[in-house]
Formats: sequence, C-alpha cells, structure tokens
Amino acid sequence: MTANMQSTIENKGTVALVDSSTLLGREIKEVLEVRGLSRDRLRLLETPGWAVALLGLSTVLMAAGCGYRVSVGASRVLPPAVRIIAVPVFQNETLGFKIEQKLTQAVHQAFLLRTPYKVQSVTAGSDAVLHGAVTGFYTSPVAFDPANGRTTEVLITVGLSVRMTDTSDGQVLFEAGNLVYRESYEVGQDTETYIGENLPALDRLSRRVAARLIASLMEGVE
Repeated sequence: MTANMQSTIENKGTVALVDSSTLLGREIKEVLEVRGLSRDRLRLLETPGWAVALLGLSTVLMAAGCGYRVSVGASRVLPPAVRIIAVPVFQNETLGFKIEQKLTQAVHQAFLLRTPYKVQSVTAGSDAVLHGAVTGFYTSPVAFDPANGRTTEVLITVGLSVRMTDTSDGQVLFEAGNLVYRESYEVGQDTETYIGENLPALDRLSRRVAARLIASLMEGVE
C-alpha cells in the first residue's frame, strides 16, 4: 500500500484516506459512499485532490493496484447457481441521448470490478439476465447568478427500473422499480460549452447508479 492510500481501523469506526484525483481513488470513493448510504453514517470531507471518508463500520475497504474487487464472495441475494450474468443494453423510455448506453456500460464495469461474476451482453449462455429501463430523465436549473439571472448549477434526475431473472425458468431473482438518482453540475460562463458540461455529470451519475445496483445485488442493500 502506497503513502497515498492509507487506512486506519479504530474501535469506533474506520477512517479511509484515498487519492480522489485518480480513477482508482474515485472508484473507491464511490464505493465508500455506497457502503455508508445514509448521510448520518457517512460524511465526506473534500480537500484538493483528496477525500476523507469517515465510516461507522467495523471493516475497512482497501484496494492496491489497478485491478480490484469490492465483493469477492457470492451474492447474498442471488442463488449459488448464478455465475454468468447477461446485461443487455438498457431500454431508454426518455429523450435522454444515449443515457441508456452510459448506464449499461457503467453496470458492466461495476460487475467486473466489484463482483466475482462474469458479465456479458448476450443472454445466450448466461445463468441470469439483468434488464433495465431508463424511465425518466430531467434537467432543471437549481442555482442562478443574482447579478444577471444566468443559470450556474443544473440538476440531472434519472429514473430507473431493473429486473433480474433466472434464464433457466424465468424466476425473478431481483427487481427494483421507481429508482431515482440525481447529480448536479456547475455551468460555466461560456454558453457554447453549456451542453457539453453535463457529460461528466452523466458519467458520475452512471457510476453511482451502477455502484448502488451492485450493492443491492451483492448485499441486499436498498
């Protein structure tokens, strides 16, 4: 473990210090957010390039190197016979451009990084299939410049429903509907780049959705 990735276990909780300026650090930070879930159990303190996560947990999450898995054991939700999971491209019932592709890609990546399961796009040869649908996609201004009324912050809201079924008998293994996720982003002064500024926020939102979905599948966390 490098100096930039330290963890300390204390009797009353865990203090994890990760470099959030790196891809690995951002992934760990998102997992820590999911592990805490409720804000009374998790508090993130930001400083330039760093994130300090204070968790009321008895175990510490550590990752060293470029590849890691958060949940290496079997799911508490899925039956032991499930080893290969198919995740076809989610349906998009909204006008959000390619949002279903971003979400599907993020779920694929989360399965590979955080679970022992093999994931694929096609149903053939899989033990279970995860279907998803983007049911809502909205953007709304939430902050304005008092001097000129210009929008300075926008909130993205995404609605999602998912269902996992056993490919052998069609039994529903996991189902969640009316899921809502939100992510905000600041708007720059350059109006020509206004539209493009939502792309990083969509990426962050997709990773958060995928992380929480994996937590639900692996640990039964809602």
